[in-house]
Amino acid sequence: MCINDLCIIFATYLTSMSADKIIDIFCESKGITRELLFGMNKTFKVRSARHMLYCILRDKCGMSSYKLAAMFNRTRRNVVRGISTIQNHIALYKDIREEYESILTKVEGAINNTAPSEDDME
Repeated sequence: MCINDLCIIFATYLTSMSADKIIDIFCESKGITRELLFGMNKTFKVRSARHMLYCILRDKCGMSSYKLAAMFNRTRRNVVRGISTIQNHIALYKDIREEYESILTKVEGAINNTAPSEDDME
């Protein structure tokens, strides 16, 4: 196995593990279940939480809008619009910005503490 293969395996492992961990942290922080986030609920609370999660997964896991759309069973257009909406809300509203930064801090701490062991790489 060459170093490039190891890098690809590590990146894939980290992305999938990070996404699950991020979703768990996000749900706990927002007090929302996975079922609500991934379901068809369109209330403002759930919709804005979903948009925030799109933004975090895109920035922290490098997930494309296409992958996010498939994951959440949405159209790419809705994902892009949701990311744009939450970015505007983060820029305009202090409470949303503080909540976003608080969740990001928790997520970054969890990602930095999640490194695969040598046993996981085999």
